[in-house]
Amino acid sequence: MVYFAGHGVQIENVNYLLPVDSRATSPDTVADTGITLGDIEAAFHPTAKAKLLIADACRDNPFATRSIGAKRGLARAGLKTPGMVALYSAHPDTVALDGAQKNSPFARAFASVFSSNEPLSLSDAFVGLVNEVSRSTDQRQVPYWEGSLTEHIELRASTGGQGAKVCQAPMANVSTLGKSEEWLGLSGKDKAIDIDNRVQVCPQPDGIYVSGPGLATNVSCKQILDPENGGSGFHYASADGDASHLWFYADPDDSARTLQMGVYHNDAQAIWMDTGWPICR
Repeated sequence: MVYFAGHGVQIENVNYLLPVDSRATSPDTVADTGITLGDIEAAFHPTAKAKLLIADACRDNPFATRSIGAKRGLARAGLKTPGMVALYSAHPDTVALDGAQKNSPFARAFASVFSSNEPLSLSDAFVGLVNEVSRSTDQRQVPYWEGSLTEHIELRASTGGQGAKVCQAPMANVSTLGKSEEWLGLSGKDKAIDIDNRVQVCPQPDGIYVSGPGLATNVSCKQILDPENGGSGFHYASADGDASHLWFYADPDDSARTLQMGVYHNDAQAIWMDTGWPICR
């Protein structure tokens, strides 16, 4: 699955997804700096039973020069790969709404529908998404999909990757919303940490296990000790629907390293803590 959120533009019925720093001034420079939906279609593994592309990029033309991609929104992609579906945030040649909240109506509906804890077929998820966006925008925006599913796909809340263990009952509850402290030190004796009654984190022999609303994953020692990125993150939606994430880090040069963790809401740091957990030694 590929999820792209941002700007897209169509030129002669070819859809280009654009990076945030694109300074294109002509159709040629759009082709040089953007990536086409056809490029993404070709990049999917050929043996995957289902290939899903979500294009939350049906925005208005980002260029002041309207001769670049004069049409509104994105064009039909004309997918030819069996088992591949493209899901657009709005119908072809129409634009999606940014909305008045932090996330767009499409992004909020997508997060709500696809984070269900109940088993859900992919086709039912599409229908639920279309109905929710249509309802929340008073029919001004209607998502659209094209392609051909060749398998019945059922979505289930993840229980983590191979070898993952479900966290023990949390012993440390860290409520960061409205918390006055900017730094918190824990004893390391706790078997799990509960963030805002929303996300659980617990240590594993080869890293940590994180689970949140409809999401779960193992974060490996390689990711935690990654010197280039300065650690690794886990993204989720807060109870209010705000974009939130955790950031995990341990000093690769410290033999007595413990896991450091930051909590962020809408890209603002709420708290940074030392869990006290010996990690990746």
